[in-house]
Amino acid sequence: MSRKSSEKGVALVIVLLLVATLSFVLLSLTTIVTTGVRRGASERARSEMLWQALAAERVALAIIAKAAAGGALQTATNEGGLFRQQLALPMERGEVVVRFADASRCFNVNSIISEAAPYEIQATEKAEFGFLLEAAGLVGNEAQGVVDAVSDFLDSNSSQETQGAEDSFYTSLTTPYRTSGGPIASVSELRAVEGVTREIYGRIAPFLCARAPGQKIDININALTPERAPLIYALTEGQWSVDQVASQIAQTPPGGWQPDTSQFWAAFPGGGSQSSNGRTTTKSTWIEARVFLEADRRFVEETLIIQAPNGGDPSLYSRVFGGGD
Repeated sequence: MSRKSSEKGVALVIVLLLVATLSFVLLSLTTIVTTGVRRGASERARSEMLWQALAAERVALAIIAKAAAGGALQTATNEGGLFRQQLALPMERGEVVVRFADASRCFNVNSIISEAAPYEIQATEKAEFGFLLEAAGLVGNEAQGVVDAVSDFLDSNSSQETQGAEDSFYTSLTTPYRTSGGPIASVSELRAVEGVTREIYGRIAPFLCARAPGQKIDININALTPERAPLIYALTEGQWSVDQVASQIAQTPPGGWQPDTSQFWAAFPGGGSQSSNGRTTTKSTWIEARVFLEADRRFVEETLIIQAPNGGDPSLYSRVFGGGD
């Protein structure tokens, strides 16, 4: 092969390499631009859906305010009134659905500590927590072990309960962490507590919520179902069996127990005095609103906890995107 032919061959190889390199660069640039455009479109769609969810939130608050003003929260039961409604709101390229439920059917796990730091354990609420766990199916020393562990996890001091665990235990784990030393924001945080296995968490979580520290939840007896009997069992510290409580709940009149809780408690020995304990009510003062938003084959779920105090305007307590506790 002549020298001239060899030089032509080398030049051709260089040209081909340059073409391949430029093609790769152009392909990379195209991918980057395309990805950026898609990311921007997704971010805009996400922002738009969040704003739409917030708009639905305002609608939900307005509905609850109207229900409170008209006395509908006084007659809302588990099977009727506000809690049977499913509100559909048409929107451009989609729809919003809002569903309501009573949110007082729970024990505030943060109630076992004081309202402000330093957070100290409240003996009465701690005892109620133990009765609730017992009624939820924890056997033997399981209930007391969880009570002690949760107490140590929430309180501010370093004194360890008999079956509890403090920072010295958690910081020695393979993946170390510390106790909360105060109220938790979500019931799901209890999964980090020593002794709270997946099975135990599954048993107790449906009866729990996480609200302000030291805050006792007034349970709306009109919204209870027999499955929620452990809440009343705990409130009375086991004075009546879970089955007896469940039987009384099952006899809730169609319009609920009215005008107060006295008829509900009258079935129990000494029940008349229970109606004035301030821990049960016939009105929904805590309401859950679930917002389901669908637009352009995209979905957003938002869970709102709304407080509707007696004589006060409903206000948003918390919001969680993607579901609640």
